[in-house]
Amino acid sequence: MASETQDLRFLKALVIGLGVLVAIGTLLVAGIIVTRIYEASSRQSPEGVLTTGSYNVPLQVPVGSKILGIAATHDRLGVWVKKGDGATIIIINPKSGKVAGRILLEPKGPAPTP
Repeated sequence: MASETQDLRFLKALVIGLGVLVAIGTLLVAGIIVTRIYEASSRQSPEGVLTTGSYNVPLQVPVGSKILGIAATHDRLGVWVKKGDGATIIIINPKSGKVAGRILLEPKGPAPTP
């Protein structure tokens, strides 16, 4: 009889201990989620402006240029700019907002007739 009571006490302590661990784990996961959301919403750009995943990028293009197209991948943004008789594709890093490179499209030979 005493052995059964001691077994039940052990089982009761085990269940309470596991319940406490589940509660601590849940609070830990919730804390991590809140922390990551807070960090993402208060991230600062190099200029010191608060950002939430978007930013303003001054794009230097010659006067009279036109943007003909924009294409995006997970780690680059390409802006196709027409200027005069040539065109340029400006590659931007979306994480930093800086120009990563330029591809100069220069015409070669006569234009094909449709």
